[in-house]
Amino acid sequence: MSQDQLMDPQACAQCHPTHFAQWSGSMHAYAADDPVFVAMNARFQKEVASSGADPSFCVKCHAPVALATGATSDGQNLATLDPKLRGVTCFHCHGQKDGSFAGPISDPAHGASHKSVYSTSLDLNDPSSSAFCGTCHDVKNGHGATVEATFSEWQASLYAQPNPIVNETCGACHTVSSLAAAATTSGAPVRRIHDHSMAAFDVAVTTFPNQVEQKALVQQTLDASIVAKLCVGQPTGAPNVTVTLDNAFVGHAFPSGAAHDRRVWVELHAYASGTDLFDDVSWVMRTNLSDASNQPVMFLWQASSVDSSLLLPPAVTNDPNDPKYVHSVSRTFKPPPSADRVTMIVHAKAFGDEVLADLVDGGELSASVSVPTFDLEGTKLEWNLSSGYRCVP
Repeated sequence: MSQDQLMDPQACAQCHPTHFAQWSGSMHAYAADDPVFVAMNARFQKEVASSGADPSFCVKCHAPVALATGATSDGQNLATLDPKLRGVTCFHCHGQKDGSFAGPISDPAHGASHKSVYSTSLDLNDPSSSAFCGTCHDVKNGHGATVEATFSEWQASLYAQPNPIVNETCGACHTVSSLAAAATTSGAPVRRIHDHSMAAFDVAVTTFPNQVEQKALVQQTLDASIVAKLCVGQPTGAPNVTVTLDNAFVGHAFPSGAAHDRRVWVELHAYASGTDLFDDVSWVMRTNLSDASNQPVMFLWQASSVDSSLLLPPAVTNDPNDPKYVHSVSRTFKPPPSADRVTMIVHAKAFGDEVLADLVDGGELSASVSVPTFDLEGTKLEWNLSSGYRCVP
Protein backbone atom coordinates (compact mmCIF):
# COMPACT_ATOMS: atom_id res chain seq x y z
CA MET A 1 0.00 0.00 0.00
CA SER A 2 1.06 3.60 -0.53
CA GLN A 3 1.60 5.90 2.42
CA ASP A 4 -1.57 7.77 1.50
CA GLN A 5 -3.52 4.52 1.71
CA LEU A 6 -1.88 3.56 4.99
CA MET A 7 -2.91 6.89 6.49
CA ASP A 8 -6.52 5.73 6.33
CA PRO A 9 -7.68 3.78 9.43
CA GLN A 10 -10.07 1.90 7.15
CA ALA A 11 -7.04 0.30 5.51
CA CYS A 12 -5.87 -0.92 8.92
CA ALA A 13 -9.28 -2.51 9.48
CA GLN A 14 -8.61 -5.05 6.75
CA CYS A 15 -6.01 -6.89 8.84
CA HIS A 16 -6.66 -5.48 12.32
CA PRO A 17 -10.48 -5.43 12.57
CA THR A 18 -10.59 -5.76 16.36
CA HIS A 19 -8.12 -2.95 16.98
CA PHE A 20 -9.93 -0.80 14.44
CA ALA A 21 -13.35 -1.43 15.96
CA GLN A 22 -12.10 -0.54 19.43
CA TRP A 23 -10.29 2.58 18.24
CA SER A 24 -13.36 3.68 16.25
CA GLY A 25 -15.29 4.31 19.46
CA SER A 26 -12.39 5.84 21.37
CA MET A 27 -11.83 9.46 22.28
CA HIS A 28 -8.72 9.36 20.07
CA ALA A 29 -10.99 8.73 17.09
CA TYR A 30 -13.42 11.39 18.36
CA ALA A 31 -10.76 14.00 19.13
CA ALA A 32 -11.46 16.28 16.17
CA ASP A 33 -15.21 15.65 15.98
CA ASP A 34 -16.07 16.37 19.61
CA PRO A 35 -18.34 19.45 19.49
CA VAL A 36 -16.94 20.72 22.79
CA PHE A 37 -13.41 20.63 21.36
CA VAL A 38 -14.62 22.31 18.15
CA ALA A 39 -16.30 25.01 20.23
CA MET A 40 -13.24 25.59 22.40
CA ASN A 41 -10.97 25.79 19.38
CA ALA A 42 -13.35 28.33 17.80
CA ARG A 43 -13.22 30.42 20.99
CA PHE A 44 -9.44 30.10 21.10
CA GLN A 45 -9.12 31.34 17.52
CA LYS A 46 -11.37 34.32 18.30
CA GLU A 47 -9.46 35.29 21.41
CA VAL A 48 -5.81 34.76 20.61
CA ALA A 49 -5.17 34.14 16.93
CA SER A 50 -4.92 37.88 16.30
CA SER A 51 -2.41 38.25 19.15
CA GLY A 52 0.24 36.20 17.41
CA ALA A 53 -0.40 32.99 19.38
CA ASP A 54 0.17 29.70 17.58
CA PRO A 55 -3.15 28.95 15.81
CA SER A 56 -2.27 25.24 15.70
CA PHE A 57 -2.14 24.97 19.51
CA CYS A 58 -5.29 22.83 19.76
CA VAL A 59 -5.00 20.74 16.58
CA LYS A 60 -1.45 19.64 17.34
CA CYS A 61 -3.00 16.96 19.51
CA HIS A 62 -6.60 16.75 18.27
CA ALA A 63 -5.81 16.41 14.55
CA PRO A 64 -2.05 15.85 14.24
CA VAL A 65 -2.14 14.16 10.82
CA ALA A 66 -4.28 16.93 9.34
CA LEU A 67 -1.78 19.46 10.66
CA ALA A 68 1.28 17.51 9.49
CA THR A 69 -0.07 17.14 5.96
CA GLY A 70 -1.03 20.81 5.72
CA ALA A 71 -4.73 20.02 5.47
CA THR A 72 -5.36 22.45 8.33
CA SER A 73 -3.44 25.13 10.17
CA ASP A 74 -5.94 26.03 12.87
CA GLY A 75 -8.59 23.30 12.94
CA GLN A 76 -11.44 25.52 11.81
CA ASN A 77 -11.96 23.46 8.65
CA LEU A 78 -11.84 20.00 10.24
CA ALA A 79 -15.44 19.16 9.39
CA THR A 80 -14.65 19.49 5.68
CA LEU A 81 -11.61 17.19 5.74
CA ASP A 82 -11.33 13.54 4.77
CA PRO A 83 -12.12 11.48 7.92
CA LYS A 84 -8.71 9.79 7.69
CA LEU A 85 -7.12 13.12 8.63
CA ARG A 86 -9.27 13.79 11.69
CA GLY A 87 -8.56 12.72 15.24
CA VAL A 88 -5.63 10.75 16.61
CA THR A 89 -5.33 8.02 14.01
CA CYS A 90 -3.54 4.70 13.66
CA PHE A 91 -1.03 6.37 11.36
CA HIS A 92 -0.20 9.10 13.87
CA CYS A 93 0.77 6.62 16.59
CA HIS A 94 2.16 3.79 14.49
CA GLY A 95 3.27 5.29 11.15
CA GLN A 96 6.95 5.98 10.54
CA LYS A 97 8.65 8.33 8.10
CA ASP A 98 10.07 5.41 6.12
CA GLY A 99 6.58 3.96 5.52
CA SER A 100 6.89 1.21 8.12
CA PHE A 101 4.51 0.76 11.05
CA ALA A 102 5.84 0.55 14.59
CA GLY A 103 4.42 -1.54 17.41
CA PRO A 104 5.28 -3.40 20.62
CA ILE A 105 6.11 -6.73 18.92
CA SER A 106 9.85 -7.43 18.88
CA ASP A 107 9.62 -10.14 16.21
CA PRO A 108 6.91 -8.92 13.81
CA ALA A 109 5.62 -11.40 11.26
CA HIS A 110 6.53 -10.82 7.62
CA GLY A 111 4.21 -10.75 4.63
CA ALA A 112 1.98 -7.90 5.79
CA SER A 113 0.96 -5.02 3.51
CA HIS A 114 3.49 -2.82 5.29
CA LYS A 115 6.87 -3.20 6.92
CA SER A 116 6.63 -3.68 10.69
CA VAL A 117 9.21 -2.58 13.24
CA TYR A 118 9.53 -2.71 17.01
CA SER A 119 9.38 0.52 19.04
CA THR A 120 9.97 1.04 22.75
CA SER A 121 7.59 4.02 22.50
CA LEU A 122 4.73 1.59 21.89
CA ASP A 123 5.91 -1.24 24.14
CA LEU A 124 3.64 -0.91 27.15
CA ASN A 125 6.05 -3.00 29.23
CA ASP A 126 8.78 -0.43 28.65
CA PRO A 127 8.68 2.47 31.17
CA SER A 128 9.86 4.86 28.46
CA SER A 129 6.62 4.32 26.50
CA SER A 130 4.73 6.69 28.79
CA ALA A 131 6.76 9.59 27.42
CA PHE A 132 5.10 8.98 24.05
CA CYS A 133 1.71 9.59 25.69
CA GLY A 134 3.17 12.61 27.44
CA THR A 135 3.66 14.45 24.16
CA CYS A 136 -0.06 15.28 24.24
CA HIS A 137 -0.99 14.56 27.84
CA ASP A 138 1.22 17.27 29.30
CA VAL A 139 0.13 20.62 27.87
CA LYS A 140 1.89 23.94 28.31
CA ASN A 141 0.13 27.03 26.98
CA GLY A 142 1.53 30.20 25.42
CA HIS A 143 2.02 31.78 28.85
CA GLY A 144 4.24 28.91 29.98
CA ALA A 145 1.61 27.45 32.33
CA THR A 146 1.29 23.66 32.46
CA VAL A 147 -2.46 23.44 32.07
CA GLU A 148 -2.63 19.65 31.71
CA ALA A 149 -0.15 17.52 33.63
CA THR A 150 -1.18 13.86 33.42
CA PHE A 151 2.26 12.65 32.35
CA SER A 152 4.06 14.76 34.95
CA GLU A 153 1.67 13.48 37.62
CA TRP A 154 2.46 9.92 36.58
CA GLN A 155 6.20 10.64 36.67
CA ALA A 156 5.88 11.74 40.30
CA SER A 157 3.80 8.70 41.28
CA LEU A 158 4.59 5.26 42.63
CA TYR A 159 3.81 3.76 39.24
CA ALA A 160 6.71 5.48 37.44
CA GLN A 161 9.32 3.91 39.71
CA PRO A 162 11.74 1.54 37.97
CA ASN A 163 10.76 -1.25 40.36
CA PRO A 164 8.97 -3.81 38.12
CA ILE A 165 6.69 -4.81 41.00
CA VAL A 166 4.96 -1.42 41.02
CA ASN A 167 5.74 0.10 37.61
CA GLU A 168 2.68 0.66 35.45
CA THR A 169 2.93 2.59 32.20
CA CYS A 170 0.14 4.74 30.82
CA GLY A 171 -0.68 2.11 28.23
CA ALA A 172 -0.67 -0.76 30.71
CA CYS A 173 -3.64 0.84 32.48
CA HIS A 174 -5.49 2.39 29.55
CA THR A 175 -5.08 -0.39 26.96
CA VAL A 176 -5.98 -3.65 28.68
CA SER A 177 -4.04 -6.61 27.28
CA SER A 178 -5.13 -10.09 26.22
CA LEU A 179 -3.80 -12.98 24.16
CA ALA A 180 -4.89 -13.19 20.52
CA ALA A 181 -3.59 -12.89 16.98
CA ALA A 182 -2.49 -9.32 16.26
CA ALA A 183 -3.73 -9.58 12.66
CA THR A 184 -6.01 -11.69 10.53
CA THR A 185 -3.28 -12.47 8.01
CA SER A 186 -2.64 -16.17 7.40
CA GLY A 187 -0.41 -17.75 10.02
CA ALA A 188 -0.42 -14.74 12.33
CA PRO A 189 0.81 -15.98 15.73
CA VAL A 190 -0.86 -15.38 19.06
CA ARG A 191 0.47 -12.25 20.70
CA ARG A 192 -0.25 -10.08 23.70
CA ILE A 193 -2.50 -7.46 22.13
CA HIS A 194 -4.00 -4.33 23.63
CA ASP A 195 -7.51 -2.90 23.69
CA HIS A 196 -7.61 0.36 21.72
CA SER A 197 -10.82 1.65 23.35
CA MET A 198 -8.54 3.56 25.76
CA ALA A 199 -11.34 4.47 28.16
CA ALA A 200 -10.60 7.23 30.67
CA PHE A 201 -12.96 10.10 31.60
CA ASP A 202 -14.53 11.57 28.44
CA VAL A 203 -17.22 10.08 26.22
CA ALA A 204 -18.73 11.00 22.87
CA VAL A 205 -21.63 13.45 23.22
CA THR A 206 -22.93 13.03 19.67
CA THR A 207 -23.74 9.87 17.73
CA PHE A 208 -20.54 7.86 17.42
CA PRO A 209 -19.49 4.17 17.10
CA ASN A 210 -19.52 1.97 20.20
CA GLN A 211 -21.11 4.74 22.25
CA VAL A 212 -22.87 2.48 24.74
CA GLU A 213 -19.86 0.20 25.13
CA GLN A 214 -17.43 3.09 25.54
CA LYS A 215 -19.58 4.76 28.18
CA ALA A 216 -19.73 1.46 30.09
CA LEU A 217 -15.92 1.20 29.95
CA VAL A 218 -15.57 4.75 31.30
CA GLN A 219 -18.01 3.92 34.10
CA GLN A 220 -15.97 0.83 34.92
CA THR A 221 -12.75 2.86 34.91
CA LEU A 222 -14.15 5.56 37.19
CA ASP A 223 -15.76 3.04 39.55
CA ALA A 224 -12.34 1.45 40.13
CA SER A 225 -10.54 4.74 40.73
CA ILE A 226 -11.48 6.06 44.16
CA VAL A 227 -11.83 4.43 47.57
CA ALA A 228 -14.26 6.25 49.87
CA LYS A 229 -14.89 6.10 53.62
CA LEU A 230 -17.75 7.71 55.53
CA CYS A 231 -17.20 8.12 59.28
CA VAL A 232 -19.83 9.41 61.70
CA GLY A 233 -18.97 10.15 65.32
CA GLN A 234 -20.62 12.15 68.12
CA PRO A 235 -18.15 14.08 70.26
CA THR A 236 -20.63 16.57 71.82
CA GLY A 237 -23.94 17.62 70.33
CA ALA A 238 -24.19 17.28 66.55
CA PRO A 239 -22.78 14.26 64.73
CA ASN A 240 -19.32 14.72 63.26
CA VAL A 241 -19.22 13.45 59.64
CA THR A 242 -15.87 12.87 57.97
CA VAL A 243 -15.56 11.86 54.31
CA THR A 244 -12.22 10.40 53.21
CA LEU A 245 -11.26 9.85 49.57
CA ASP A 246 -8.22 7.86 48.50
CA ASN A 247 -6.91 8.01 44.93
CA ALA A 248 -5.83 4.42 45.37
CA PHE A 249 -5.74 2.96 41.87
CA VAL A 250 -5.01 5.81 39.46
CA GLY A 251 -1.49 6.44 38.16
CA HIS A 252 -1.89 10.22 38.27
CA ALA A 253 -3.93 12.86 40.08
CA PHE A 254 -7.72 12.62 40.06
CA PRO A 255 -9.23 14.16 38.11
CA SER A 256 -6.50 14.67 35.55
CA GLY A 257 -6.15 15.84 31.96
CA ALA A 258 -8.23 18.97 31.42
CA ALA A 259 -8.82 19.12 35.17
CA HIS A 260 -9.85 22.77 34.93
CA ASP A 261 -12.85 21.60 32.89
CA ARG A 262 -13.51 18.48 34.97
CA ARG A 263 -15.86 18.48 37.90
CA VAL A 264 -15.65 15.74 40.53
CA TRP A 265 -17.70 16.37 43.64
CA VAL A 266 -19.03 14.74 46.79
CA GLU A 267 -22.78 14.78 47.38
CA LEU A 268 -23.57 14.40 51.08
CA HIS A 269 -27.01 14.16 52.72
CA ALA A 270 -28.14 13.81 56.32
CA TYR A 271 -31.66 12.68 57.23
CA ALA A 272 -33.81 12.53 60.34
CA SER A 273 -36.80 10.16 60.28
CA GLY A 274 -36.69 10.18 56.47
CA THR A 275 -36.53 13.97 56.07
CA ASP A 276 -33.53 15.41 54.24
CA LEU A 277 -32.17 18.03 56.66
CA PHE A 278 -28.72 18.61 55.21
CA ASP A 279 -27.22 18.45 51.74
CA ASP A 280 -23.75 19.53 50.76
CA VAL A 281 -21.94 19.56 47.40
CA SER A 282 -19.15 21.96 48.38
CA TRP A 283 -16.26 19.52 47.99
CA VAL A 284 -15.28 19.88 44.33
CA MET A 285 -12.10 18.41 42.83
CA ARG A 286 -10.63 20.34 39.88
CA THR A 287 -7.80 22.70 39.02
CA ASN A 288 -8.28 26.47 39.06
CA LEU A 289 -6.77 28.77 36.45
CA SER A 290 -5.66 32.38 36.97
CA ASP A 291 -4.36 35.07 34.66
CA ALA A 292 -1.29 37.28 35.14
CA SER A 293 -3.28 39.49 37.53
CA ASN A 294 -4.23 36.44 39.60
CA GLN A 295 -7.84 36.71 38.47
CA PRO A 296 -9.73 33.47 37.77
CA VAL A 297 -10.11 32.47 34.12
CA MET A 298 -12.04 29.64 32.50
CA PHE A 299 -10.05 28.47 29.48
CA LEU A 300 -6.61 26.91 29.39
CA TRP A 301 -5.06 29.36 26.92
CA GLN A 302 -5.95 32.27 29.23
CA ALA A 303 -4.03 30.93 32.24
CA SER A 304 -0.75 32.19 33.62
CA SER A 305 -0.90 29.96 36.69
CA VAL A 306 -2.59 26.73 37.74
CA ASP A 307 -3.71 25.72 41.24
CA SER A 308 -3.84 21.93 41.53
CA SER A 309 -4.30 21.77 45.30
CA LEU A 310 -7.88 20.47 45.07
CA LEU A 311 -6.94 17.32 43.15
CA LEU A 312 -6.62 13.93 44.81
CA PRO A 313 -2.90 13.05 44.66
CA PRO A 314 -1.67 9.66 43.42
CA ALA A 315 0.24 7.17 45.53
CA VAL A 316 3.96 7.95 45.66
CA THR A 317 5.26 5.07 47.79
CA ASN A 318 4.28 1.57 48.88
CA ASP A 319 6.41 1.77 52.02
CA PRO A 320 4.03 2.01 55.02
CA ASN A 321 6.83 3.55 57.10
CA ASP A 322 7.18 6.48 54.71
CA PRO A 323 5.16 9.55 55.84
CA LYS A 324 4.03 9.95 52.22
CA TYR A 325 2.38 6.52 52.30
CA VAL A 326 -0.93 8.05 53.41
CA HIS A 327 -2.15 10.31 50.61
CA SER A 328 -5.90 10.25 51.20
CA VAL A 329 -7.83 13.50 51.64
CA SER A 330 -10.53 14.08 54.28
CA ARG A 331 -13.15 16.72 54.98
CA THR A 332 -15.43 17.10 57.98
CA PHE A 333 -19.06 18.22 57.88
CA LYS A 334 -21.54 19.20 60.61
CA PRO A 335 -25.09 18.01 59.93
CA PRO A 336 -27.97 18.75 62.36
CA PRO A 337 -27.81 16.92 65.72
CA SER A 338 -30.99 14.97 64.96
CA ALA A 339 -29.47 13.17 61.93
CA ASP A 340 -30.01 9.41 62.03
CA ARG A 341 -28.90 8.56 58.48
CA VAL A 342 -26.08 9.94 56.32
CA THR A 343 -25.43 9.13 52.66
CA MET A 344 -22.66 10.06 50.24
CA ILE A 345 -21.63 9.50 46.64
CA VAL A 346 -18.99 10.98 44.32
CA HIS A 347 -20.03 12.30 40.92
CA ALA A 348 -17.79 13.01 37.92
CA LYS A 349 -18.41 15.12 34.82
CA ALA A 350 -15.95 15.88 32.02
CA PHE A 351 -17.05 19.51 31.68
CA GLY A 352 -18.56 21.84 34.24
CA ASP A 353 -21.98 23.27 33.43
CA GLU A 354 -20.59 26.81 33.52
CA VAL A 355 -17.96 25.92 30.89
CA LEU A 356 -20.59 24.53 28.53
CA ALA A 357 -22.93 27.48 29.20
CA ASP A 358 -20.18 29.97 28.36
CA LEU A 359 -19.54 28.28 25.02
CA VAL A 360 -23.28 28.21 24.29
CA ASP A 361 -23.59 31.90 25.16
CA GLY A 362 -20.66 32.66 22.87
CA GLY A 363 -22.31 30.91 19.96
CA GLU A 364 -19.61 28.24 19.61
CA LEU A 365 -21.59 25.31 21.06
CA SER A 366 -25.12 24.09 20.49
CA ALA A 367 -27.32 24.09 23.58
CA SER A 368 -28.39 20.57 22.61
CA VAL A 369 -24.99 19.15 23.59
CA SER A 370 -25.31 17.26 26.85
CA VAL A 371 -22.36 15.89 28.85
CA PRO A 372 -23.22 12.96 31.14
CA THR A 373 -22.58 12.80 34.86
CA PHE A 374 -21.10 9.56 36.19
CA ASP A 375 -21.90 8.24 39.65
CA LEU A 376 -18.93 6.37 41.12
CA GLU A 377 -20.67 3.30 42.49
CA GLY A 378 -17.89 2.38 44.91
CA THR A 379 -18.37 5.71 46.69
CA LYS A 380 -22.08 5.20 47.32
CA LEU A 381 -22.08 4.78 51.12
CA GLU A 382 -24.73 5.00 53.85
CA TRP A 383 -24.51 5.26 57.64
CA ASN A 384 -27.43 4.60 60.00
CA LEU A 385 -27.66 5.51 63.68
CA SER A 386 -29.01 2.03 64.44
CA SER A 387 -25.55 0.60 63.67
CA GLY A 388 -23.79 2.98 66.04
CA TYR A 389 -21.22 5.70 65.45
CA ARG A 390 -18.62 4.17 63.14
CA CYS A 391 -17.03 4.23 59.70
CA VAL A 392 -18.55 2.82 56.52
CA PRO A 393 -17.30 0.60 54.98
